Amino acid sequence: MTRDIWIGDVLRALRATDVADRPRVLRLLGFEAPDVPAPQAGELLDPDEDPDANDREPPGTQLILEEAPAPGVEARLRDRQPSLIADIPLLTPVRAAPAVRSASAVTGASLPRVVEERHLSPVLPYQPLFPPASTPAILQQALSRQVAEGAIDIPALVETLARRQPVAAVRRRAVPTLRYGVQVLVDLGPAMQPFRRDQAEIMKQIISVVGREKVTVKYFAYCPVRKAGPGPRWTWRPYQPPPRHTPILLLSDLGIGGPTGDFRRSTRAEWREFGRIAAGNGSEVIAFLVYPPSRWPTWLPALGRGLTWDRGATARSAQARS
Repeated sequence: MTRDIWIGDVLRALRATDVADRPRVLRLLGFEAPDVPAPQAGELLDPDEDPDANDREPPGTQLILEEAPAPGVEARLRDRQPSLIADIPLLTPVRAAPAVRSASAVTGASLPRVVEERHLSPVLPYQPLFPPASTPAILQQALSRQVAEGAIDIPALVETLARRQPVAAVRRRAVPTLRYGVQVLVDLGPAMQPFRRDQAEIMKQIISVVGREKVTVKYFAYCPVRKAGPGPRWTWRPYQPPPRHTPILLLSDLGIGGPTGDFRRSTRAEWREFGRIAAGNGSEVIAFLVYPPSRWPTWLPALGRGLTWDRGATARSAQARS
């Protein structure tokens, strides 16, 4: 097996041997050993003992310059070459180019920054589901509770006296009130995911109308009877109703929507159980539904009242029952 022997191989072999053995190494490699001048006084030829060996170019190394050498540099470079390869000419630079200092020197100037409006996608303004101008009135009518604390019911009193019956109690007209507050149950199930912002915005409106101290919020998924709570999902516990006679507002789909084939979807039996708990607490249930009445479940009247959560809602349609 033969192998081409290059000048680099010779240089590595010479560097690894003593000066006295270098002629013999050259002959073994197929080169003629020239007459090597004796070391000058103070000159260290052994790289292992030369403290400046790492700073000097190895024997026979040819420098590739990016720019043409200055006058006198080529002569000094030739003087540094050992006599072994003194006859090898230096490479002549073919071109000169400055060092690249930045990416722009190679890639060119960056494209101008796009700031014109015609290049930007406009951000559409948020549109709440309820008409903004009517939202406070809708919430006041939907969340208020009717109490017999208004003016005296004169027609009822006259009828009692006309029948010659004793007036056991003075009847008063029913008026709405928000003093009972409201418990808001926010559905975080997948069916209500597209309406997360609507849930957050309507909560701000409810607090503004009812008062922060009168509003309690609990979160659930699918149906409150599974678990609910005011904090993260891992803190939820079995559902507890609010104080007696406090209205309950559901921001849920009642199992109408959601992904197809979702086995966790709420059932009629679960909502019937929730309605039983609310009725036993004397609490009226109101549901804001993002679906039209044609899609509402048939058992909704047994649970409570429903209100279409869209721009068609009015204060009259949200009026609480007596």
